[in-house]
Amino acid sequence: MWYNEIGGGMYDYLFVGLPHRDGRAIVYREHGQVYARVLGKLLGLTTEMASCFEYPSPPLWVTRLTPYVRDTRVAYYDLAEFDTDSISHTPLAAVYLLSCFTSTFHRAVVFAQMMKARDRDCKVVLGGSHVVGSAVDDAVALGLFDVVVRGEGEAYMECAESFRDRVYDAAPVSLDLLPMPDYSLIRDRERFIDVTVMTSRGCPYGCIYCLEGERPYRVKSIDRVVAEVEDALAEFPRANFVRFNDSSFTARFDIVELCAELTVLEGMCQTRANIMSDNVLSALMGANIRTINVGCETGSAQLLHRLGKRIDKEMIVSSLRRAKEKGFVVNTYWMVGVPGEKPETVRETADFIRYLFDRGLTDLAEMSICVPYPGTPLHRDPRDIEIEHDVLYHRYRENDLSCTRTREMSADEIYDAWRQTARVITDRMATRL
Repeated sequence: MWYNEIGGGMYDYLFVGLPHRDGRAIVYREHGQVYARVLGKLLGLTTEMASCFEYPSPPLWVTRLTPYVRDTRVAYYDLAEFDTDSISHTPLAAVYLLSCFTSTFHRAVVFAQMMKARDRDCKVVLGGSHVVGSAVDDAVALGLFDVVVRGEGEAYMECAESFRDRVYDAAPVSLDLLPMPDYSLIRDRERFIDVTVMTSRGCPYGCIYCLEGERPYRVKSIDRVVAEVEDALAEFPRANFVRFNDSSFTARFDIVELCAELTVLEGMCQTRANIMSDNVLSALMGANIRTINVGCETGSAQLLHRLGKRIDKEMIVSSLRRAKEKGFVVNTYWMVGVPGEKPETVRETADFIRYLFDRGLTDLAEMSICVPYPGTPLHRDPRDIEIEHDVLYHRYRENDLSCTRTREMSADEIYDAWRQTARVITDRMATRL
């Protein structure tokens, strides 16, 4: 827990960080440790540098919203440990600002309950990727949040003091017109050895399980991106690793030109098998973005089509082969429990993962359970799955017993399949140590 103290009194605004991982799944923790060690070895990083892949980077949402309240008494309070004692020591504030994922919504509820019990006049504002679709009504119905912000938070912050309704619908904003990120609330900056930058919002693709495809796709200008990278590295003097956290970094029409202007010591980005041309890969390597994350999701051709991926297994193999020939470290993403999943398709996925590892086409991999997040096409039209919904979204989890079942697999069977395939991945990765 860390924040900038004001020497007594009450804050006007307090940004509150909610922990994302709960660490209950042993196989998940083991995977994270092996992943960090393998990636560090492949990139030639020190053990300390490699450890950054197990922990979060500085919170982007705080740095984006800080410019709007920098002239007030404001702080960031990181609840790294989410327990009653930690929450009870939260500094007093007139307004608490929360940003949550679906998997942390129940924690936002607990936090709001405790703050309201302590001071019924305080204001709790909720935003984040969870607050879309039916989740907005669920949040409002609880009666704990004074404002629920649907959409991008910057627009709300511009009128926060005058807004009096319960739900704020934020229109998409022009990214270059936003203030530059402000890192002044992030303390102990020497502990960070990596930083995160987003060069776009939304995604031009429409995978049914992903919220980003539901948002209008916009990119920052090359000059703006370069300035943000330079500022972030200057603010964190020990950082020499940049994560480009766009949902599809290489979807930018100007990706080659952008890479020509970037100067990073080491970088990582997300991409797709259908936008990994020789040109694009060469541009990434030229910018020292040597680690790529590729969403493959399943080894079943039928399920790839059902997910709206617009790729096939042959495209995955050929794209990964091009990347490895150019010297990239390749991480692939996978899921189980997708619509239409059955034991045979789980085996197809596990076999395909083994195939890619054994041929040196992927160095790392991450396995998740498919979750029908609010606002996604999968949540609106859950064909071929059943969702066990609760208002706190307790079981909307990618790494634990989840809220969905398919026609041929129960939630328990999906969880067991996730554990087994995650074990396959961890064991395959460990051979690279």
